Amino acid sequence: MASLIVTKKAATLTSESHNQNIQFKLNIKEAAKNKSSFIPLIKGFSNVLSTQVFFYYFTAITLILANYYIGEKSGVYAVSARYGQIFIHIGLSIITVLIPYTSEVKDNQQAFKKKVTKLLGLYTLIGTFILIAYAVAMPVALKLLFSPVYYGARTLILPHAAAYFMLSISFFMASMEMVAGDKDYIKTLVVFSLMLLIALVKWNNTLEQIVTIELVTYTLMALVLVLRFLTRRIKK
Repeated sequence: MASLIVTKKAATLTSESHNQNIQFKLNIKEAAKNKSSFIPLIKGFSNVLSTQVFFYYFTAITLILANYYIGEKSGVYAVSARYGQIFIHIGLSIITVLIPYTSEVKDNQQAFKKKVTKLLGLYTLIGTFILIAYAVAMPVALKLLFSPVYYGARTLILPHAAAYFMLSISFFMASMEMVAGDKDYIKTLVVFSLMLLIALVKWNNTLEQIVTIELVTYTLMALVLVLRFLTRRIKK
C-alpha cells in the first residue's frame, strides 16, 4: 500500500515536472516570438534615427564652417540659410503627408515604384512653383525685415533655396527607400556627407563658393538617389 502511494506520488511529480517543462518551453517560444516581433520595430527606428542624423548634419555643418572660415560675413550667410530652410521644412511637411500613400503598397514593388515616381514628379512640380515664389517674394521680404547690412544675402537666397530643394528631394528618396526596407541609401548619404565636408574645407573663401558647393553636392546626391531608385531591378 505504501509503495503504491509512493508510486502514485512519483507519477504525479513526474507528470507535474513534464507539464512544467512543456510550459517552460512554451514560455521560451513565446518570449522568442515576442522578441522577433520587436526586431522590425528596432530596425525601423534605427533607420529613422540615422536618416535624421544626416538631415541635421547637412543643415548644420555648412553654418558651422561658414562661421569658422568667414565669420565676418556669417550673419549674411545665416539669413540666406534660414530663408532656404523655410523651404526644406515645407518640403519635409509634404513628405510626411506623402509617406502613407506609399506605405500601403510597399509590398507590391512594381506598384510602389510607380507610385513613388508619380509622387516625385508631383513634389518636383510643387517645389518648382515654390522656387518661383521665392525668387519674387524673398528679396522684397529681405528689404522689409532686415537692415542694409544683410542685403548681400539677396543674391544667395534663390541658389540657397534651390540647394535645400535638392536636399529635400534627397530625403524624400531616402524616406521612400526606408519605407521599402532598403537601407543601402545610407551609404549614399555617408559618401555625400564626406564630399560636402571635404569640399567646404578646401573651398571656403566666399559665401558664393559655400552656397555653390551646397547646391552642387545636394543636386548630385538627389540625382544619385533618384537614379538608384529608378534603375533598381524589381524582384519577382
